[in-house]
Amino acid sequence: MKYLLPLLIIIYCHKIKGVLEWTVVGKVTDYGQNVTLFCHVPNCCPKNAGWEMWTPHQRTLFIDVKTGRSNKKYDGKVGKDGYTLIIQNLTKQDLNVSYLCLYDVTFSERKFLLEEDVFLNISTTQPNAKAGHIAGIIVGVFVLVAVALAVSLLVCRFCKQKRNSQAR
Repeated sequence: MKYLLPLLIIIYCHKIKGVLEWTVVGKVTDYGQNVTLFCHVPNCCPKNAGWEMWTPHQRTLFIDVKTGRSNKKYDGKVGKDGYTLIIQNLTKQDLNVSYLCLYDVTFSERKFLLEEDVFLNISTTQPNAKAGHIAGIIVGVFVLVAVALAVSLLVCRFCKQKRNSQAR
């Protein structure tokens, strides 16, 4: 009996946090476009479902996606296997902050929405840098082959001189 209460607390805490997960559905090419986050909930959604955005302070974005109460910035839809948050007219302020989805008393981990999650073809290097890396590798291979040939010629010359000096 003394273990019943701690066991119930553990089960309740597991139910409350970390069961849900959200992902980005479809990437965009530029700011100003709409981005959709999807919260996976099997057999969705007879219970309350919503989203929170965490900046330095918690902010509830969309409390109940079933009612369809949207605003100019955020919208949501309910589907068979989950529900969405549509961030309309994406700006830099929508990124690098964390979002979580809620379903009844269960919620996801807070997860940052990053540029690489949202944009197609994000490159951390300049376009010509890739070609420069390839050219550097090719030059490096040629230099390595030239050095190997020079060393082998020196070793052969040394061995030839040694044989000649032993033959005398």
